[in-house]
Amino acid sequence: MNKKDEIINATIENISKFGIDGTTMKNIALDCGIKSASIYYFFKSKEELVLECVDIILGRHLDSLISADLFNKNISTLDSLNLLLDNIVKFHKDNPIDTMAYLQLINSHNLEIQEKINHYQFRYSTWLADSFEKYLSNDNFDKESSKLLLEYIVLLSNALFWESIVYSSENMPKRLAISKNLLLYSYKSLKK
Repeated sequence: MNKKDEIINATIENISKFGIDGTTMKNIALDCGIKSASIYYFFKSKEELVLECVDIILGRHLDSLISADLFNKNISTLDSLNLLLDNIVKFHKDNPIDTMAYLQLINSHNLEIQEKINHYQFRYSTWLADSFEKYLSNDNFDKESSKLLLEYIVLLSNALFWESIVYSSENMPKRLAISKNLLLYSYKSLKK
């Protein structure tokens, strides 16, 4: 791993533990075994470093969902949607530092961070809608029902994110099963 990546990873870990305000260049440098001034070789300021970390955290999350190739398999739309929920839970379980850092970031009052998060939410919703457009029309969903189902999916996705923080890993299978039941109910009630 190169020094820049090491600094970014140390910053994300510090954000996950201490929040943005509690993350200091001194602590990041200590974690990397370098002097604080060395960080400025790669980043002009702490804000620039944090904003790059935001992009990396959000990118890793969306990339994990896109790379799972959920919607190009020979399975039903409902099975693909269930796989999406599975992958959301898996990502947060496998990436607790990113998850906790993201939690700290969404509580930030920094407008640039909030813009990046809002942009990410838009990208996620657009990717989801684009991925499912043909599947839902093949499943006899009209345009309004498709839109509503996708809104339910986004809501369930967000709920699973929060539940991955609140509930222990032993309780997550039950929470995931409840989410899938809600998805099934929504799917059946909206299908023509």
